[in-house]
Amino acid sequence: MVSAPAGCGGPHLSTDSTDCDDTRTDVYGGAPVIPGDGFDNDCSAGGTGDECYRDDDGDGHGTGNLQNRAGGCVSGWVATNDDCDDTNSLRHPGQDETCDALDRDCDGDPIADAVDMQTWYYDSDGDGATGLVQQSACAAPSASWETTADGDCDDADASVYPNAIEACNTVDDDCDGLFDEGLQVSTWYVDSDNDGYGNPAVSVDSCAAPAGYVGNGDDCDDNKRLIHPGRNEVCNGKDDDCNNLIDDNATNDSIFYLDGDDDGFAPDGAAGLETCTPPPGYVEALGDCDDGDSALNPDAPEICDGIDNNCDGAIDDEDVDDLELPSPAPVQVYLDSDGDGAGTGALFGACTLGAGRVLVAGDCDDQDASRHPGAFELCNGEDEDCDSMVDESDSLDPNSVDPLGGSLFWPDVDGDLYGSGGPGELHCTAPSGYVAQSGDCDDALAYRNPSAPEVCDGEDNDCDGLVDDADGDLTGTVYFIDVDGDGYGSTAVSACDQGDYALIGEDCDDLRADRYPGALEVCDGEDRDCDGVITGATRYADLDGDNFGDPDAPVVDCEAPGVANALDCDDTSDRVFPHAPEVPDDGIDQDCDGVDEVTPVHTGDTGVEDTAVPPTPPVVVVPPPPDAGCGCDTPSAPSAPWWLLRRR
Repeated sequence: MVSAPAGCGGPHLSTDSTDCDDTRTDVYGGAPVIPGDGFDNDCSAGGTGDECYRDDDGDGHGTGNLQNRAGGCVSGWVATNDDCDDTNSLRHPGQDETCDALDRDCDGDPIADAVDMQTWYYDSDGDGATGLVQQSACAAPSASWETTADGDCDDADASVYPNAIEACNTVDDDCDGLFDEGLQVSTWYVDSDNDGYGNPAVSVDSCAAPAGYVGNGDDCDDNKRLIHPGRNEVCNGKDDDCNNLIDDNATNDSIFYLDGDDDGFAPDGAAGLETCTPPPGYVEALGDCDDGDSALNPDAPEICDGIDNNCDGAIDDEDVDDLELPSPAPVQVYLDSDGDGAGTGALFGACTLGAGRVLVAGDCDDQDASRHPGAFELCNGEDEDCDSMVDESDSLDPNSVDPLGGSLFWPDVDGDLYGSGGPGELHCTAPSGYVAQSGDCDDALAYRNPSAPEVCDGEDNDCDGLVDDADGDLTGTVYFIDVDGDGYGSTAVSACDQGDYALIGEDCDDLRADRYPGALEVCDGEDRDCDGVITGATRYADLDGDNFGDPDAPVVDCEAPGVANALDCDDTSDRVFPHAPEVPDDGIDQDCDGVDEVTPVHTGDTGVEDTAVPPTPPVVVVPPPPDAGCGCDTPSAPSAPWWLLRRR
C-alpha cells in the first residue's frame, strides 16, 4: 500500500487495489500468512479466512487444493503448502536426508546432508593403503577411495605403506616411525680421491654405502688417486701399490750389467740386475767385445789395425762406414757393388784393396753386373758397355744365344722382302734396304722370291729350283684328271697346258664313261648323271591309252604306269595325239600341231578357173610301244624318231 504524501489532506490514497480488508493492516495482497488467526492475510482467498491445504499423507505438510476457513484448518488440511510428495509421510521439509536417493527433506537434492553418509579415505599412489585425505559421501568417489584409514605415511610413493618391506634407503618404508630398521649393517670407508679404495681411518656403519664411501679401507694414501692397491709400481720413490715397498718390480725399471773395464759397455751375455737405481759399476748398454780393454767398445773408432775396434763384427775395410783412415790412406779404390770388375762413385781410401773394391772406374750401373765397360751390347734400349750409346751393332756379340743379342739382316735390292748374299749382318734393327729373310734367287727381279707364286713363264719364280709343270706349287690353269675320257674329271690339277685333262670336274665315277654330269638317267639303280640321286626315268600318265603321255602328269618312277613320252595335247581322247588324222573344220586339233585343219576354197576373182586344193593324204601313225623310251635295256636309238610316219 502506498500512502498519499502528508499535508495533502483527506484519506490516504494508494495505487494498489489488492487489499481485501482495508480495516486491518495485516491483511493485504502479498501479506505473510498467519496460520490460525482466522484471516486471509495475503488476500489469496478473497479474504474469507485461513489458507488451508490438503495433507493426504498426514505428515503435517500439504500440497494442492486450497481452502479458506475463517475458523482455521480442519483435520486433513494444513496451513503449509511445501510437501514434495503428499503420498509419502517420510518425505517433507525438515525430514532427515539419507543415502537412499528419495530427497526426504524436499530440498531438491536426494542425498545432500544425508545423516548416514560414510567417511572415505584416498589412496593416491595406488599401493593399496589409504592416506590422510578423506571426504564424506554416500558412495566411493572413485576406485581409489576406501572406507578404511590405513595410515599410509607417504601416499605419493607406492613403495611406502604400512607393513611394507623395509629397504636400505633412509626412508620409513613400513610407516612405523623408523627407517632402515632390522637390516644388515656394514662398515663403509670414505674414498676421498675416488680411486675405489677407502681410508681405513674414516668409516661409518650403514646398511648401504653413503655417497663417497666404498666397502674397503685398503688405501695407503687417500689423497692421491694414483696410489692404491693393484696399481703398477713405477720408479718414483713411492709405494704406488700400497704393499709397504717402494719401487719394487717397477714397470719402468731397467736391467743393468757389470762393466768390467769402465768404458760404458758390458759384454753380451752378462747377468743383469733389474732395478730403478743401478749400483756403482753397472751400466745398461751391452755389446762390449772385450770387457778387459776399454779401447774396444761400440763407441770406439775403427782403424787399420786388424782388430774389430768398435765391436760390430767388421774389421778395418769391412767396416767402411766407421773406418777412420790415416792420411794418406794405404790405397785408393772405387766401390764395386755388383762385382763386375768396374767401380763407380768417388775414389776413396782403404786399408787394403779387398773384396768389393776395384781400381777401375766407369761402371754406369753398379747394381747390374751385366753393364760395365767392355760388355757386349744387347738389343734392349740400354747401354751395356757404358759408352753412352745403346744397341750399337759393332758392340753386339756374334756368338750370343741371348734372344736380345741381335738378328741377321740381308740387303734387299728388288724390294720383295727377301735378301740374298752372304751369311747376313748382325743388327738390333734392320738398316735401310735390309730385310730379315734371305733366300732370294734373283735379287734383281721382285717377282722371283721364296713367297712368289710359280707361274707358266719358263722361270723358277718361287726359288725352289723347279720350273712350271715340274713344280708342285705351280699356279697355272686348273684342269681335272679324266681317266675314263668322258670329258669330265674328278681330281683338280694346276698345269700350263690342258693335254689330256678335262676342263670340267664333278665326275662321280672317273673309271666309267657312262657316268658323268648330264648323262641320261636309266632304271639301273645307279646315279648316272652324278646329281647324288638315283631317280630312274621319267614316265607320263596315258589316261586315254593312245600311247602318248600327258606332259602335265610326270612321275619319276621306273615302275609307274604310263609312257615315256610327253607328246599328247589331250590325254582324255584317244583320237587326239601327235600326227593323228585331222578332221577339217571341227574345231579340234587332232594332230597336236597347234591348229585345226580347214577345207580349201575357190578365190573366184582371178578370171582363171579355180583349182581345188587336193586333200592331204591320210597320215598313218604308228604309235610307240608301251615301254619305248624308259631306257630299260633298249637298243641303240635309230637316227629317226621312235614313231614312224607313212603316207599312202
